[in-house]
Amino acid sequence: SMLSAAPLVEPGSACAVPVTSPDFYPTLLQLAGLPLKPEQHLDGVSFVQLLKGETMQRGKPLFWHYPHHQHYQLGGAMPYGAIRVGDFKLIEFFNDLHVELYHLRDDLGENTDLAAAQPKKTAELRDRHELVVVGHQPEADLAQCIGDVDAGIDQQPYVVHRGAERPGQLP
Repeated sequence: SMLSAAPLVEPGSACAVPVTSPDFYPTLLQLAGLPLKPEQHLDGVSFVQLLKGETMQRGKPLFWHYPHHQHYQLGGAMPYGAIRVGDFKLIEFFNDLHVELYHLRDDLGENTDLAAAQPKKTAELRDRHELVVVGHQPEADLAQCIGDVDAGIDQQPYVVHRGAERPGQLP
């Protein structure tokens, strides 16, 4: 249970529509009766409709961008980005630029990678993910870098596109 906003939420109700942390700000503004401020919550949408038991159209995909190493976890984590459109979620790993595709309604645990089995869906979501990450910039500007400042790990910044000679690194 993520949020309960009585009297909006019917006791014992559940909702399977995904929301993310950027959605809280516009939701709280709306619950407080304040005007939405889209310039302050570019990626978030209010989910008050869901709290009322109504349907909601997000209008844009969910996405995650994690452009750095995570050393403190057992095994760590490599830089990645992800996009979710409907029931599909694509993850792109920036270290070697491989992708994984999952159908979350059928595989919530992300155990079966469908990238090879569904190349068209994989390409579609990969292209959409790249547009989100680079912000619709022309090819000449795609070398927008994400620096990894952690000591002892590749000090080369990671790029957010697939055009480098050495995948994931600046040429």
